[in-house]
Amino acid sequence: MKKFLLVSIIASINLIGATIDHIMNYTVEYNANPSLQGAISEESSVNYNPAGLMELENGTYLNGGLQVAIGHQWMEYNNEEYGANHVSPIPNLSVYKKDDKKALYWTLGGIAGGAELDYKDGIATYDVLGNSSYSFIGTASDDSWAKGSSTYYQTTLGSAFKLNDKFSMAIGGRAVYAIRDFQGELEVEGAGLGTGQTATIDAERKATGFGAQLGLNYKATDKLNIGLRYDSKVKLNFKTKSTESKINLTALSTTFGYSNLYGEYADGASGYRDLPAILALGIQYDLTDKYTIYSGANYYFNKEANIDEKFVTADKTIDSRKYKDGWELSIGNQYKLTDKFSILSGVNYAKTGASSVNYRDSEYAINSLMIGLGAKYKYNETLEFVGALSHYFYESDEGKTLGKTVKYNKDITNIGFGLTKKI
Repeated sequence: MKKFLLVSIIASINLIGATIDHIMNYTVEYNANPSLQGAISEESSVNYNPAGLMELENGTYLNGGLQVAIGHQWMEYNNEEYGANHVSPIPNLSVYKKDDKKALYWTLGGIAGGAELDYKDGIATYDVLGNSSYSFIGTASDDSWAKGSSTYYQTTLGSAFKLNDKFSMAIGGRAVYAIRDFQGELEVEGAGLGTGQTATIDAERKATGFGAQLGLNYKATDKLNIGLRYDSKVKLNFKTKSTESKINLTALSTTFGYSNLYGEYADGASGYRDLPAILALGIQYDLTDKYTIYSGANYYFNKEANIDEKFVTADKTIDSRKYKDGWELSIGNQYKLTDKFSILSGVNYAKTGASSVNYRDSEYAINSLMIGLGAKYKYNETLEFVGALSHYFYESDEGKTLGKTVKYNKDITNIGFGLTKKI
C-alpha cells in the first residue's frame, strides 16, 4: 500500500535538456546535430547563432517545426518502481529578413519545461513518508493520484548587423511566460487520524520575465566560422493560485494538506525560480564542398540565478537548493549526398550542475548523453525540409528523501519534422 502525502509532485519537469529547467532543442535540426552554436544555417542560425544571419543570402525566411518527445521517468525505492510516461509536442516558429546591412529576426517556442506527467501509481515519497513522522495520518488508497506540468514559452525579437567583412553582431530582447501546475487527490485509509478523508489541490503558478540576447559571429575564412552567443538571466517570480481541501485532524485540532508540505503551492504564495544565463560557443568548418563538421559548448550560470533558494521540504527544513554551474559539449557533422539530400548527425554530453541532495520525485536534472541523426531535403531553391531523430541516455542517480535513498531515472526519444521557406 502506498503511504500517504503528496510532496513535490511535478514541482518541475525538465523535458529535454542539460540544465535545471532549460531545454536546448529550439529547432528540429538541433535534434539531429546539437552543435549549431557557430553554424551558418537557414534553419537554425536565428536561434543558436543570430549574428550568423548576416552570412545568409538576402531575403525573408520563414522557419517552423514540430518535435515530439516520447519518454518515461521513474523512481525506485524499496524494490518498487514509480513512473510516468509522456508524449509531448515541442513546436517552434521563426521569421527573419536579411539584406546587405542588417537582419531582423523573431522567434517563438519553448525554452524550458515542456511535459505533463501523470503518476497514476503514486510516487516513491509515498512509501518514504510511511517511515517518517507523518505515518500517523494513514495510507493512501489505490485511487489516489497526482499529475502536473511545467511549460515555459519564449519570444525573442532582435537585429543583426555587419561590423566589418569578418565580424557580425546581434542584439535582441526576450520575454518568457511560464506556467507550472499540479493537481492531486489523496483518499486516506487505514488506522490513521486521516482515515476516510480526502485531500485535494488544484494549483497553478505563473511568472513573466524578460532578458537580453547578444551574439557575435566571426567569419574567419571561407571554410571556418565561429559563433558566440550570450543569453542573459531571466528573473521569474512565480505566484500561486490554488484551490485546496485539507484533511481534518480533529484529535490534534489542526488540518493537513499539500500546502503544509510545500508552501509554494499555497494560494497567494510567491517565489523566484530564474532561468540562468547561457554562454554558447560554436565552430563550423567545411572540410570539403560536401562535408562539414561542427563543435559546440554551452555554459549555464546556475550559481548566479535564484533557483528556489529557499525551498520548504517535507520534513519542514529549509533547503538552500543551490546548484553548481552546468555545461554541455557537442560535436556534429553534415554530409551532402546529392544536390538535394544531406544527412547529419551529432552527439551531446550534458552536466547539469544539480546535486543529488536537491532531487525530488519530479525534480531531478540528471546528466545525459544525446545521440542524433537526421536528413535534409532541398525541394527547390526556396524550400527545404528537415527530419530528425534523437535519443537521450540519462545517467541514473540516487538522492535522499527524508533520509531514505531513492534512485532516479529518465529515458526519452525525440522525433521532429520542420521546413524553411525563403520568400
